[in-house]
Amino acid sequence: DALLDDGKLTSQYINDTITGNSNLQSDGTKNLAFIHENNMEIEDNLSANEWKKLDGYALIVNGPSLTYALKRGLERTFLDIGCLCRAVVCCRVTPLQKAMVVDLVKRNKKAITLAVGDGANDVSMIKTAHIGVGISGQEGMQAVLASDYSIGQFRYLKRLLLVHGRWSYFRMTKFLRYFFYKNFAFTLTHFWYSFFCGYSAQVISLVIFFVPYGILYNGVDSTGRDFNDYSLLAFTCFTSLIIVVTGQVAFDTNYWTIFNHIVIWGSVIFYFSLSYILYEALPIKLVSKFESAQSYGVMRRAFISLQFWLSLLMVSVILLLPVLVNRFFWLDTHPTYADRLRMRQKLLTSEEDEKPPSITTYAIFL
Repeated sequence: DALLDDGKLTSQYINDTITGNSNLQSDGTKNLAFIHENNMEIEDNLSANEWKKLDGYALIVNGPSLTYALKRGLERTFLDIGCLCRAVVCCRVTPLQKAMVVDLVKRNKKAITLAVGDGANDVSMIKTAHIGVGISGQEGMQAVLASDYSIGQFRYLKRLLLVHGRWSYFRMTKFLRYFFYKNFAFTLTHFWYSFFCGYSAQVISLVIFFVPYGILYNGVDSTGRDFNDYSLLAFTCFTSLIIVVTGQVAFDTNYWTIFNHIVIWGSVIFYFSLSYILYEALPIKLVSKFESAQSYGVMRRAFISLQFWLSLLMVSVILLLPVLVNRFFWLDTHPTYADRLRMRQKLLTSEEDEKPPSITTYAIFL
């Protein structure tokens, strides 16, 4: 749909460009005041699916006619007729009418609305739509400042939607999937640990380790029992959780850069460094005043225990191996276009690295 404040001739030209047909208005036009008088007949035709013949037609509405169309009893009919047409062009409309048309689609259709504008008269439409795109041009920067995305020229819209928009969608879905995964893994770890501590709300590790997961506890009530026997188990479970979740995000990474290595592997290093400071490096007199006193020295006991390393290896293999096998299976049997392109890029890079260096002849003049 196109919402314009230009004249009718300009709207017809845009309509021809959208539909690819310059004879769509040859049967004449009817204003919406006439349609209002025959509203019942139109609704009957719509219910009988007789308006499917409008597939090759376009609807051009000016501002005064749009005022009638957006009334309470006509707006739904106007929307149904517009959905049956190939294109809908609203010309000579006010900024409020633009926003009302967008809001009409938002309220009645399960669709994501996109508004594109380059002037101050498009600000209300851009803010009403789910996604607003502003074009910086001769009409000022008001549309750009009110938009979600801004482009320099209208021709950049195609790449914004079909390339960067698609990439952004995949990145967002992958991020949300990993977000739920790591939080479920974190919660289930505490759930299974509760069987060993009698459902006493005892946390599996120190509160300071929960910060990366966005969960902060003010404190855990004392139950009068000593959980020193389970400190090694708690450290093993939480360390396994960190390793598995980090391995999962490493598998989800397609392109590795120096920043990926710093963030992913740096998080593991940060965890072990913080564990060493709290459980080993601090003096025992200072640690006795804090919650980590009951687990003091657990890191040293874990590292010298063979069961700790075997448990860490077994948990990592059991949880990460199915993910790795599934990735290789789908990559070999049902590769996507992106997978094929990445494989081709890697092959070209490896072939360039295997090429023998060119022999350069140097002439030495004495």
